[in-house]
Amino acid sequence: CFKHKGCVIMALNSFTIYLLKDGCTIKDYESYLKDKDEIPEITAENLPNGAKMRYAFVSSGKVPDWVSFWGVASSKVNATARALVFIPVKTRIFVLSYGFGYVHLNLDYIERDFGLETVKRVVESSSIKSAATYNLSLAKKQQTQFVSDKSMVDFEIDYDNTLVKNITGNLKDSEKFDGKVRLVTGADSLHFSCDIKAPDIESLLNKILVSYQRKIKRGDINLSGGIRQVSDNGKIKNLYIKLEKSLLSGRVEFSLPGLLDFSKYSGCSTEKLNIYDPSKLQNTFSKTEIKNIYEKKKKGLVASTIEEILKKVQIYVYDEDGNENNFSLINCLTHDIKEGVNTYFFHEGCWYNINKDFIKKIETETSKYIERDATKCHLPVYTKTMIGSKTITKKSGVQTVPDKGEGNYNEKVCNQNPKDIILMDKDLVILKEGKFEPCDLVDVSKNNFTLIHVKIGLHSSMLSHLFFQGLVSTRLLVESKNAQNEFEKKFPQNVHFQIGKFSVLYAVLVDNPATAELPLFSKISFWKAIKEIEQMGKKVKLVFVESKV
Repeated sequence: CFKHKGCVIMALNSFTIYLLKDGCTIKDYESYLKDKDEIPEITAENLPNGAKMRYAFVSSGKVPDWVSFWGVASSKVNATARALVFIPVKTRIFVLSYGFGYVHLNLDYIERDFGLETVKRVVESSSIKSAATYNLSLAKKQQTQFVSDKSMVDFEIDYDNTLVKNITGNLKDSEKFDGKVRLVTGADSLHFSCDIKAPDIESLLNKILVSYQRKIKRGDINLSGGIRQVSDNGKIKNLYIKLEKSLLSGRVEFSLPGLLDFSKYSGCSTEKLNIYDPSKLQNTFSKTEIKNIYEKKKKGLVASTIEEILKKVQIYVYDEDGNENNFSLINCLTHDIKEGVNTYFFHEGCWYNINKDFIKKIETETSKYIERDATKCHLPVYTKTMIGSKTITKKSGVQTVPDKGEGNYNEKVCNQNPKDIILMDKDLVILKEGKFEPCDLVDVSKNNFTLIHVKIGLHSSMLSHLFFQGLVSTRLLVESKNAQNEFEKKFPQNVHFQIGKFSVLYAVLVDNPATAELPLFSKISFWKAIKEIEQMGKKVKLVFVESKV
């Protein structure tokens, strides 16, 4: 304790707690370390019966608070020392981490989301301080923090498209753990500060275990949605084995990460270009090409796991200006594996378990908005005669090469039907807040306005970008009078854009419209776009257009 302006304030001890998987024992605790020689065992007077403590000396500094808490000889540790304390409680093992002690813990043995699952049960649902989320379709991380207490409703989270990674909040009155803990944060670990003493730590951990193991009930935080990230390492290893089988049989799809800006995308390669040359780039890689890339890399890395091999293969991505970005192949693959009633989806390096009822719901709902006869939408087949050309500069000089991009298709569609179709491709609307592309084409027939967004192929990341582009465009045109006015300036003088009369059409060019299917994550992105666009009072549809290119 210490005094402050006449008040006695208790010095708080900070705890970061992990729970080992069921079946782990204190007798085998050394096997749960990555490097037991780098973090030797140390004795401490205040450890509970059966508990074990390890620490790693780093450099000089003041003695940390946990030294006196556990009764460690202070001459053996310092401020930057790392420590792990293994404490058996009933049939389970808790691990308390200090400093960077967790880096020595083999995460294959921890219960993933232990802290998050505990927080869902013990935190007051209307007293949340912050939450971290990850939007799957946009590949976007976000940390939201409030000054005052809020409920999860205030975070406006779409649980069918977003994962909650951690939550910080105040404990319920019924879960005060003898008044010793109030504000907690839950992710893989559980973090909090309190004034507890070492002899009471077992009792506290026991109460935490009881809360973690009980079923979700009314009044708890409900984060139920259609998608959950797979966190069990044993399950993940099993899924990677099945992924490799699919890779070697040519059944895994290439899909660039969703965080990529596709508005100026030029192409990709497995080789780094010293001099930018679009003729050496591919728009994508076929399933057979992905198989060959993997097999070639695997030959030189015989002892490596599939995960390690995929991380070592680099995909180099270039935009129209020659700017380079690169990603590991593991972040450029999508694949789904069905096991009984479960569907597991591999997306940007992570595994997700997708609820079968959610999949059925998504497929049923999105199918209502898909058209397979493009003639009803004034959109012709993409033929070889529509292919354009572009010039590139090589060491040997300027060359003309075929250009199969959707820009040529958009231009030819407009030329074939200039009365009804207006070209808007890459014609940006400039606002004070920024710029946006309203659409690629506008169908103005029958005194209605159909904003058409065009994309070639069924690549998940590109389609997610397409759906998001259409959603953003619709929102700006509905909500901003300035955007409406600037957009109308793009039209011929005899055409007057009317905000109340426009709808949204996504056009996806494919080999066979009759059998084409959106990838699973693209269906989720499309469904999200459908819901939000319809909430703005606009109709939306997707049409598959035949491509013979």
